[in-house]
Formats: sequence, structure tokens, C-alpha cells
Amino acid sequence: MSTRLLNVVLFIFVLFSTALTSTANAGLIKDGIYTDSDGIEWIYFGSFDLALGPYWEDVDGNTAYGDLNYGDYGSIDPSEIIAPLNGLEAAALLFGLDINDLAISAYAKGQDEPDGNEPWVNHEAWYDDIDSGVATAAEDIDADVGDAGYSETGDSSAFIDDHADPVNDEGEYINHIFVAVEVPEPSTLAIFSLALFALGASRFKKQ
Repeated sequence: MSTRLLNVVLFIFVLFSTALTSTANAGLIKDGIYTDSDGIEWIYFGSFDLALGPYWEDVDGNTAYGDLNYGDYGSIDPSEIIAPLNGLEAAALLFGLDINDLAISAYAKGQDEPDGNEPWVNHEAWYDDIDSGVATAAEDIDADVGDAGYSETGDSSAFIDDHADPVNDEGEYINHIFVAVEVPEPSTLAIFSLALFALGASRFKKQ
């Protein structure tokens, strides 16, 4: 490979690497692929706001439901959300997804990306505990610890209007949804490297 061609290849590689780095640090991108701490790949699907769920007394059964409508999530049959939901259950219900193919991530309050070197897919969700308020916990916790309903100590929900206010706290406690990558895809960088190798081999053969 000539020095000129080698310089061109290196220049393109540096530009491409810089573009990849910028994309990786630009926050969550729809349909972007992200990994968890085990190296498993997930596709970013979307998100839902913890505080935009039903009012806690409605879930507890103490007041009438009325006509429930959750904006971007559409109208939901009240009978389907009578119980508090963990992160996976809420995502599956709201978006009609298969719970077995999902992962949830929750970052710091008001943030849409993790701090430091934490994985993008951390398998945690924001919850509102009936007693202690809002905090993160595992995506698959037992949200309803006793009798049905959000009614006793230990009950938590990833989609409920209780301590987090749907108006004043909107956007502060976001649960991000990821869907499992069914077929592993070769990375763009790997494809680019193979193309460069083929170009170099072809040039070398001609010389």
C-alpha cells in the first residue's frame, strides 16, 4: 500500500472514530444499540414518566377511577392497572411489548444518560414507594408485596402519581425502555475495517 493511500485511510479512520465517539456521548438515540454490564446488547425503544401513572388512591381502590387517559400513552382500561407495577410490567402494559424481551434503565434525577462509566442499560427503574417516596430499584422487583393494590408498607410502583407530582416533577423520573437485540449485528466499525482491508489488498495485488 502506498504512503499516500495509507495516509488517506488513516485520515478517514480518525474521522470515523471521532464520529462514533460523538454519537456515543450524545445521549440515548431511538433504535440505537446499547450494552449492559454483561455485554448483552439492547435496542433503545423509548421511555415513560413515573409520575404520569394513575393517582395512588385510585390504584388503592379508595376513590372512583373515572376515565383514565395518560397523554402519549393513550387510554388504558382501569382494570389493567389496578396493581402497582414494576418497571418491566409498566413498559409491557403501556407499549404492548413482550416483558421477556425488555430491560429498563433509570439514571440520576432529570438525566437521560448514566453518570461516569456506568452501563447504559442498568436494569433499574424509578419507583414511588407508598411510604418512603421516590428511588431507584431493580426493574423486576415485587411491586405488590401484600394485598392487591398500592395500599401497604413495601408497595412500590414504576408508574404512579403519588410523591412525584405529574406537573412539577414532569421529566424528572424517567424510565427508559430497551428491547433485546434478537440477531447480533456486525459493528459499523468492523464493516468499515473490512472494506479498508479489501481496498488495500486490491491495491497491493495490482502493484
